[in-house]
Amino acid sequence: MASYDPIFPDIVPAGDSAALVRFSQTLDFNVNAALLEFDNYIASSPINGVTEVSPALVSLLVRFDPLQVSYKEVETQLQQMLQLKDWLLKPVVKDPAHWRIPVYYGGETGTDLNEVSQLLGVSEADAIEQHSQARLRVLTLGFAPGCCYLGMLPEAWNIPRLKVIKPQVPAGSILVAIGQTVMPSAAMPTGWRCIGRTPLNNFNATKLPPVQVKHGDTVQYYPVSAREFKKLQAASDNGLSVIEHV
Repeated sequence: MASYDPIFPDIVPAGDSAALVRFSQTLDFNVNAALLEFDNYIASSPINGVTEVSPALVSLLVRFDPLQVSYKEVETQLQQMLQLKDWLLKPVVKDPAHWRIPVYYGGETGTDLNEVSQLLGVSEADAIEQHSQARLRVLTLGFAPGCCYLGMLPEAWNIPRLKVIKPQVPAGSILVAIGQTVMPSAAMPTGWRCIGRTPLNNFNATKLPPVQVKHGDTVQYYPVSAREFKKLQAASDNGLSVIEHV
């Protein structure tokens, strides 16, 4: 069983209009689940003057309007909520979904697959098998709307980021580093290694909710051929769902 620093959770200022609620300095599933449960509790018991709550990997950023409420008032209410229970003791993720998501690994969509397989000391086929067999949890959404950070991959996948930033990778790229997978919903620069691409775009501003795969859900990728990927990409571009809710 993991042991946690007794000073956590704690609250620290984040600029002049936000408070950061920290659950740990290190990431594990229990910590991530605890902050997600706390996020859900805040949503059900809103604090006056709070304009946004953004959960990350091990913390939540609570933004507020300083014209409506002071930092001290927000901090006091957050402390009262934290004292309601031991949030790190058996946290519950509310209504998680499990998704099967297609990926075309390697080729022109996954230009770093060969390098990743070399770092792992396995063949490209084995690297694909390891990645697609892992059941990953969405640890947070960040960087851009709908962009998923998922973990954790086997220990061997704790590989470093690139030394040189890629100027841009397309939406749906499957990126790996430090034991995690990132699935961006928009083209973006990255220092992570790209091993494939999914036809899923996880953000659509015209739909409610705008994201299909959410924080706390679990994901398992499965490999498809280049031909299958093109067919699925066309379906996705036409607004059809290309992932399976299991």
